[in-house]
Amino acid sequence: MVNGGKPLTALTHSTLDVPAYATDSADNPAREPVQLAVFPPSLGSVRGDKIVTAGHTGSGVVTVRAGRALSVVPFEVVDKLSTLSATPTQVDLGNGQTQKLTISGTARGKPAALPDSAVSWTVSPPALGTVAADGTFTAAASGGGLATVTARAGTQTATVSVAGRTDLGPGRPAHRCLEMVGQRRVHERLSPARTQPWWHVHIGWFAFV
Repeated sequence: MVNGGKPLTALTHSTLDVPAYATDSADNPAREPVQLAVFPPSLGSVRGDKIVTAGHTGSGVVTVRAGRALSVVPFEVVDKLSTLSATPTQVDLGNGQTQKLTISGTARGKPAALPDSAVSWTVSPPALGTVAADGTFTAAASGGGLATVTARAGTQTATVSVAGRTDLGPGRPAHRCLEMVGQRRVHERLSPARTQPWWHVHIGWFAFV
């Protein structure tokens, strides 16, 4: 089976990691080697477990063969995506917590099934977290701030706002500025078990009590 049996969409001049495997009648890994192929060959070439697309657009298939077993999935190469989106668009995390970000796109008015390797990720500022190839964001182990996570596929981008909180630990009360009433600043004491959101902005002067 290739790509979990799901269709593949690739951008021109790109390299895709294509997961492929074969099993026997008892669902055990097949002894025969797995061979990938792209038809028509003008759409791309196979290098190990990767497909390298050329500059041509069009539709075809990707096949995986192991002995007599054969699996085929639709394959389309496009020169650009129409849209790219990420979900969820806003995330609230504590230190060290994770969130899976899901990417979807369209090309020529149809959903584009993009493999993980077709998407690149950046975090700004980078000290606030990391994103794995599968889109899993991991918040930094310490510190805090508001991060913007950007996914890019070709010329299209999608962003996710990640806000988190810093655990202050026992014996360290946190203070949060709640509101301004005229010229009087109102604040509250939080219990040590509570946490302080990264994204709350302290306005003006306020007193610790």
